[in-house]
Amino acid sequence: MRLLCGILLHAAAPVILFGAAGIQLSQEDRLRRLLQEDGLVEWAEVLMLFAAAGFAVVAARRRRVPRLKRPARRLLILGALFFGLVALEEISWGQRLFGFATPSGMAERNVQGEFTLHNLEFVHRFRHMPFVLWGVGGLVLVAQRSQIAARSPGLMPLLPTRGWVPVLVLVAAVGATIEYGFLVYGQESAVDIDLRRHRLMTEFAELAVAMVAFAWAGRAMDHGRAGVPEAAGGLE
Repeated sequence: MRLLCGILLHAAAPVILFGAAGIQLSQEDRLRRLLQEDGLVEWAEVLMLFAAAGFAVVAARRRRVPRLKRPARRLLILGALFFGLVALEEISWGQRLFGFATPSGMAERNVQGEFTLHNLEFVHRFRHMPFVLWGVGGLVLVAQRSQIAARSPGLMPLLPTRGWVPVLVLVAAVGATIEYGFLVYGQESAVDIDLRRHRLMTEFAELAVAMVAFAWAGRAMDHGRAGVPEAAGGLE
């Protein structure tokens, strides 16, 4: 598990760079087919998020292992709930799988007419800000890691390290670039090639975040396993 989590964590940033290179090389059509709804990449994201939720629950339930203190367990439970929610949102809560209709009230306010919360009109406009918050927040945690660990040693196993910096920077940059595009262009336009290219990058950012979530929760589960030595450096 540690090897797989390490590979995913360190491959997350190159995934975003691969997407940027593909767009610059005018491979948009091929990338769109790769990233389409219910496609291979979307299901990879969903499965990794569901797995991350499961790993987090398993890690939090290992109460007899002293390495994971109460604050860490609470954070793991919150992480599990969040990962599960995001995964369900990605598949429209199973709407396309089971074929149920969107309630009329939601359909009128949903930009894609789907059974999702993140596509509601008042949420959809700011849907890229979480990338900025996640990236910047993660960088703050990396910078303040020693201070946080000194105040709450139980959180040490779950704090990001310098190995996270590349993906945190890239994800924040993707979100900030798209929000800047909205400020410049006002609204999305079918003829706005630059903004559409930037939005395509969100799919790669989502995949990278799912990879990091899997690695974070998987390492936490491995860290809380009886007989596994306590990691000195947290989740690399």
